[in-house]
Amino acid sequence: MKTKLILIEGLPSTGKSTTAKITKEILDELGLDNELFLEGNLDHPADYDRVAYLTETEYKKLIKNNKSYEDFIKRITEKKEEGYFIAYHKKLKKWENEFPEDLFKQIVKNDIYEIPLELNKELILNNWKRFVKNAKEQEKIYIFECVFVQNPITVSIIRDNTDREVAFEYVYELLEIIKKLNPVLIYLNQDNIEKSFNKVIEERPEWWLDFFIEYYTNRAFGKSRNLEGLAGTLAGMKEIGDIQSDLIKKLDMDKYTLNNSHYNKKKSKNNLKNILKEVL
Repeated sequence: MKTKLILIEGLPSTGKSTTAKITKEILDELGLDNELFLEGNLDHPADYDRVAYLTETEYKKLIKNNKSYEDFIKRITEKKEEGYFIAYHKKLKKWENEFPEDLFKQIVKNDIYEIPLELNKELILNNWKRFVKNAKEQEKIYIFECVFVQNPITVSIIRDNTDREVAFEYVYELLEIIKKLNPVLIYLNQDNIEKSFNKVIEERPEWWLDFFIEYYTNRAFGKSRNLEGLAGTLAGMKEIGDIQSDLIKKLDMDKYTLNNSHYNKKKSKNNLKNILKEVL
């Protein structure tokens, strides 16, 4: 079976978005039907980005506490077999004038990447199963950035400071689900992560850096290591990079590691073409 899923992974600042876009460019040139989903895509078919989850009890409580907004809450909620889902960021854009700040704060507390790890894992894996079932029936290649390795490691190790094997098991279970799509993993690294991260800082808005530093230093992983500021964030990133590299070695799948230190689009494209020739 031909590859139907290409996964682009690596630490922040290693060039994942650019690599994913180049991969799509190559597939377009080859005339192959494909679809690219970058990190943060609110319409991602397998992941949940800025989506809240509520149980039956939590949903009823939300409505009870916001009775005047009952019709609005029902309008923005999607019922699935596991419970109630609210794509709050996407809905906020559509109904910004109707979305009261207090209601928004109540919903955000139940973001899928803030709920307990085992529940997060259950919901994410179920969503991947739905995606795989649909993707198997299509003659299309999907390109995903970040969701395979980065997200499980973030929610388990960086957020909760679990043992690395807990995060690895999360990824192993996910791999078993996607094997039906004959996935290919392209993992990016850099010779100097500090240099590459400082380059990204110059390109991103200030709020992005503030959020990134806060997440790395004020979650369980950073607190347990007394990480502070940009220096602490970089130290944490290097440790996470070592953990990711260890995981990649253990994954039983088609995988390629690319050094992306050159920042040369032409060279990147040639490297990717050689990989895709092997797997497509």
